[in-house]
Amino acid sequence: MIDSKYNLKGLINDLNDKRKTALFVGAGINMSKDVQITWNALMDFLFKNALNYLSIERNIPASVKAILHHAWDKPENINAENFKYWYKTHSCANNEFNHLIKASIVKKVLGNGYISSIQSFLYSKCDKKKIEKAFREHYRKGQKHDRNDAPFYTLYNVARMVMLLPNIEAVISYNYDNFLTEAINILYKDADLYFDGAELDMVKGNRRNVKDVAGDLYDEKMCFNTTPIYHVHGFIPPPSMPLPKEESHIVLSMDEFYETSRNSYSWQTATLMHYLCNYTCIFSGLSFTDINLQRMVYYASKSGCRQNELYLLCASQKEDIDNDYAQAKQMLLGLKYSFLKDYGLTLIHDNDSYYDLYKTIGEIIDNLNIYSNGQK
Repeated sequence: MIDSKYNLKGLINDLNDKRKTALFVGAGINMSKDVQITWNALMDFLFKNALNYLSIERNIPASVKAILHHAWDKPENINAENFKYWYKTHSCANNEFNHLIKASIVKKVLGNGYISSIQSFLYSKCDKKKIEKAFREHYRKGQKHDRNDAPFYTLYNVARMVMLLPNIEAVISYNYDNFLTEAINILYKDADLYFDGAELDMVKGNRRNVKDVAGDLYDEKMCFNTTPIYHVHGFIPPPSMPLPKEESHIVLSMDEFYETSRNSYSWQTATLMHYLCNYTCIFSGLSFTDINLQRMVYYASKSGCRQNELYLLCASQKEDIDNDYAQAKQMLLGLKYSFLKDYGLTLIHDNDSYYDLYKTIGEIIDNLNIYSNGQK
């Protein structure tokens, strides 16, 4: 069983003690109503692009192309006769094509074009204007919202964490985008709209620059009071900025994962192991399906020099029904959480939703004793 209350107290104590902290973030921090920029959604988009290219190259009939496009999701208004055939195709697609295989096919088919395809996918769905509009409409001082009307709520709270917790010395991101950087800069630009009291004094008096770091940028010297956001799988900027010069800076396909994992002296490996072994770490928006991250967390947890906790923020939504299927789902989630705990992670779990989880995290930050003169 997960003792979330006990683990939450441990996190609060570590933050109040100003322990050196690193924040690890994944695609989950960008979750928002009507904005699908998950890893699964990205892979589906890229693979469909690859299928479009192949259908032209191999002169595949339009009817077959339509079936391929729905191999991973059920078509609307499909009749019973066609359903059994679709299900066979669907089973083949799911069983034979995991994410790494799909990504490797995408890279082979699209070549260097897959990087611009990722850029198109990400920034067509989200950008600075969309984030700023959501923040202004929902998170200004005194503004009320609820779980059903809280766009980019996790991103908002993670940005506040970086700004209000001076002990967070670095962010390690598994995302290609700059949305966290944009969110932080939006809150800094209009700090009077979002902060008051000691928090506002801290934000205005101790502004922290954030810098997206990946590829060749890793060698650049960091300025004073700069918090790096290390993109360990590469950084793909918005269309207004140039794309990476080398495809080797992006980790997506199987060969790229293999090259990264076998190079024990790469900056990605060295940076992650440094923070995992020497810092209190908070994991937000990560599903822990990345085998490289699992490997490094495992070795860090077994390291004799590690004295700090590795906190994983997670939640599972309550089912509206109480039947055998709901119980089976809870059992599966319990098995997963046991696996993560055995790997050395300290789980902070909310039984209701991610909204409630990050609402709790926001309240904890609001009540920490780390502001002006040690008082709130």
